[in-house]
Amino acid sequence: MVQSILHSHYSGIISSSPPVDLSRRDHIGRTPLHLCGLDAQSKSKPLVDVDCARITSMLKEAGYDLDARCDAGWSPLDTYATLGMPETVNVLLEGGAKVDGADREHGRTALMRAAINGNFVVAELMVEKGADVRRRAEGGTMEALGYAVRNEVIRMVSEGRQGAEEEGGEGGDIDFMELLEREAGDDYGGVGEEQCGADRDKNDKDTVVDLGCEPGKEYMRIAELLLKEGADVNVQDKNGRTPVMIAAMAGHKELVRMMVETGKVDLGIVDKDGFGSITYARTQDIREIIVESM
Repeated sequence: MVQSILHSHYSGIISSSPPVDLSRRDHIGRTPLHLCGLDAQSKSKPLVDVDCARITSMLKEAGYDLDARCDAGWSPLDTYATLGMPETVNVLLEGGAKVDGADREHGRTALMRAAINGNFVVAELMVEKGADVRRRAEGGTMEALGYAVRNEVIRMVSEGRQGAEEEGGEGGDIDFMELLEREAGDDYGGVGEEQCGADRDKNDKDTVVDLGCEPGKEYMRIAELLLKEGADVNVQDKNGRTPVMIAAMAGHKELVRMMVETGKVDLGIVDKDGFGSITYARTQDIREIIVESM
């Protein structure tokens, strides 16, 4: 109902006389292209996505800039990749939006936003449209794969499914979660990053651990997709850790195995403290996977 009203509202604006000012923005630099669907609930999101795709098509025909960025550097494509709206993403890409456009602060692309937020359908669509899976952000220390791996292990640890109990009980869990909390300030992406989506208090930042608790996220499928498409599995983050190290530290055997089985993992890499993947292995199973691949 709300979307139907919004659709009629946009139609009226676009067909108005005199013509609407295409350069007009709101208080944080958003154009109408950024705004549709920001408050959609998960159950209604597919329907909202269809309506937003129609509205986006109308705004495109009216002459709005598909790559316009708000004050925080987000494009409409970034917004809908984050929200998980593939129909709207497709309209933007078919209309000529830059598939690998990156924000100014972190250098993140829409594919990275999809990976950060576990939106597999959007990630798959963007790869089909030519998104660069090896594009780097954060000063060259992160790819889309790194974001997907990091948030998958956060999700798993938050659900209490890691293998730390084999090697010494709950202490391992606490250490890993404390590490993630400390690194949350580095802003590896997610619902808490300052963006041009729904308005939020700048001091009301969700932690990176909170992100892992969100249901319906498909980080594993995204990681598998990116690996098949040639993502660099050896990219080191600012602390020198590779995606395999992150997964091994969390005790995520399936994720470690999936990456190692590509045959492209360099297990000789060490982080800034001189630790290699074998040092990070939390369980015997993971150590065996790594040793067998050396």
